[in-house]
Amino acid sequence: MAQVLISGASGLIGKKLTALLIEKGHTVKHLGRKENLNTKTPCYKWDLSKGEIDERAFENIDTVVHLAGAGIADEKWTAARKKEIIDSRVISSKLLASEINKRGNQIKTFVGASAVGFYGAITNEKVYTETDAACDDFMGNTCKQWEESYNEINKNIRLNIIRIGVVLSKDGGALPKYPKQLKWELARHLEVANNICLGFILTIW
Repeated sequence: MAQVLISGASGLIGKKLTALLIEKGHTVKHLGRKENLNTKTPCYKWDLSKGEIDERAFENIDTVVHLAGAGIADEKWTAARKKEIIDSRVISSKLLASEINKRGNQIKTFVGASAVGFYGAITNEKVYTETDAACDDFMGNTCKQWEESYNEINKNIRLNIIRIGVVLSKDGGALPKYPKQLKWELARHLEVANNICLGFILTIW
C-alpha cells in the first residue's frame, strides 16, 4: 500500500482523492497552511512565503500528489492576483522538489497538477495533444511555468503531470457560477467525469 502526501487536499479533487485512497487501504497525509495532527489524515504545515515545510510530513512517504494552487476564478485578475496564481503553483512545486530531493530515492512517484488552460482559452476545432506548445496567454504561460517547475524534481522519481479541466461538483468549484438550467444539465454528468479524472490519478500508482 502507498504512503501518500497530498498538497491542496482541501480542494474538491483533494478531498475526493483522499477518501478514495483511504478506502483502498492507502495511508494519507496532507500539507496545508495550518497544522492539524489530530485527525485521520494529519495535516502538516508549510509556509511558501518563508520557504518552510514540516519535515515530519515526509516520514515514510513514497508518493506525493501536488494539487495546491490559488483558485483561478476566485478573484479578479489584477496584476497582484496573477502573481499570486503563478507563485502559488511554481514556488510550492519548487519547495516540494527541494524537500523531495533531500531524501534521495525515498519518494518513488510524484503526481503534479497542471491544467487544460495550457492550450489557451480560445475555442476552436483543433484536437490538442501533449506535444502541443503552450498558448501565449496568461493561462498558457502560467501552466507552462507550472509544469517547468517540476523539472527540478530528481530524475529518478516517476513524474506524472496531469492537465485538469474545469472542476464541476454540486459541492462547489465552478458549477455554482453557471446559470441554473446549465447547472442542471452539467450536474447529470458530474459523477462520471469526476470519477474518470480520479480513476486516472489512482491508476498512476
